[in-house]
Amino acid sequence: MLFNESHRYILENGQKVAERHQIMGGIYGKMYQESYDYTDTGFVNHIITLGYVTSQRTQGDNNVLRPEAVRSVGLRWYKNRKVINYDMDGKALLVKRSRQEIPVLKEERRAILTMSYAVTGRMLLTESFSRFNKEVLYDLSRIYPFHSTDLSPRPVDAFINEIPGIYDFIISPSWHQLVLYNEDNQNIKKIDIPLSECNMKGGLAVNANDSYYVYDFWNNKYIGLIDGHDNLSQELRKGEARVLAVHRKLNHPQFISTNRHIMQGYVDLAEKPSWNNEKMVLTGVSSLIADETYSLIIALNGYKVKNIHSDDCKVYIVGHEDDNLVRLCLESEISKDAGWVIEFDNLNLNFNLTE
Repeated sequence: MLFNESHRYILENGQKVAERHQIMGGIYGKMYQESYDYTDTGFVNHIITLGYVTSQRTQGDNNVLRPEAVRSVGLRWYKNRKVINYDMDGKALLVKRSRQEIPVLKEERRAILTMSYAVTGRMLLTESFSRFNKEVLYDLSRIYPFHSTDLSPRPVDAFINEIPGIYDFIISPSWHQLVLYNEDNQNIKKIDIPLSECNMKGGLAVNANDSYYVYDFWNNKYIGLIDGHDNLSQELRKGEARVLAVHRKLNHPQFISTNRHIMQGYVDLAEKPSWNNEKMVLTGVSSLIADETYSLIIALNGYKVKNIHSDDCKVYIVGHEDDNLVRLCLESEISKDAGWVIEFDNLNLNFNLTE
């Protein structure tokens, strides 16, 4: 372990070394498992470990989500998952602080899970699974599995706010996953995102001439269809972390969200939905959990549902409060990847379709 806490010493193959420069010539070929980088003043010691360690601690022992820790890791987005995973230490999902006397409420728990997933790519827990109730286990399962690609969200307001609160995960030019973070546990926070503005100025740099569907994962809420030249405005609750899927509107039916994972389809869609214009069908393959209803939000974009079917699971359609949306629900008694097909034409919607 390479250890430079307070920059007083390191451990080289289990032995203390007082002088930090002593490792400069001898690090190559030696075994280093983890390094600590509490501040950027130890930049040299930090940078020479890249490629030799898989995880790097960013702060001392703690079991809470600290805004300054999120900031420190979030600003290293360009290295995270590409050359290393950052470690903000284990987090409590039930009770926190050194004596474990303060309950962790739902808002804080979801913020811990969201920001750990977004900015670190690693989740450490300080409590046993046996202590978690169904609600906690459900929330925890929304961040697993972690995606296997080397992408991380960029803090687009890094040059605007002291503690960034707008993280943009670009899956494609037409699909962004936004993570919004209110570091203030005492006050609500309003965030305005100019969608077409440069991503160095707090925007997403999307096409101003297009429109975008926005769906809120944790709150299971359709935000709306927003023009690319407008601002996306959100009011975050105290200490809230919110995950929004942003999809460019297409000229045919499309999915805009799922309920399985905070990445809303990036991880849990084994095959991304595909539109066949000749047959007027939307098809996809979803990864289901046994005895849990998996749902996709489908934007109709002027089409009507004619029929639905799956050879792998039970499937049915549920209407949505917005007439342009429907919810496709899939259920299975075993965990599996299940294919599904939605056929479209100009028939009226039938919300009682089942199979």
